[in-house]
Amino acid sequence: MNSEWLETASHNRIHKSCMVQGSSFIAIQGDTIIDRNCTVIVEDAEDEDAKTTNGETGGRIRRQPELKVGKQCFFKEGCSVNLSLNSPEMVIGSWCIIGNNSVLRDCAAIGSRVIIGKDCRIDADCTICDCCIIEDGAHLPSQFVVPSLTKVSKNLEFTSLDPCYRRLNEETVKNELLLGKMAW
Repeated sequence: MNSEWLETASHNRIHKSCMVQGSSFIAIQGDTIIDRNCTVIVEDAEDEDAKTTNGETGGRIRRQPELKVGKQCFFKEGCSVNLSLNSPEMVIGSWCIIGNNSVLRDCAAIGSRVIIGKDCRIDADCTICDCCIIEDGAHLPSQFVVPSLTKVSKNLEFTSLDPCYRRLNEETVKNELLLGKMAW
């Protein structure tokens, strides 16, 4: 393995140029690549003063956000995943690609077999169901929902996908991961 990469016990590979904060609140099933210059941040509730809803200290403690990632995902170069204290959990399914320079901020869930193109922005509380394709440059606003087997254009127009895309998307991710490993 190239010395520019860290490898975990579950065979996740993280480039040393990445910024990862809140790693104790991130669970990745395995065989995932986090490529160069990616940012993965999960805010730590203990770093903040426990505040009540009116802003005074004391009272109810905030729930710690958690990022859960399935197996065989590929976070491409320059992408950013941010989970703040405003969002209790972000789940990313298995066999997903987060494209170059795309940003996921406090989104609720991304299903399995999802391919997010480059330069996309996925805002708070968005849900992308299983087997979807988000085209390059798309911006999904807060609380946007993408149903299963859907392709979303840059203009947020939906196109239905054939069920064969379950296999096609999974194979695409596996091939990208293989090529990513070969680049070492």
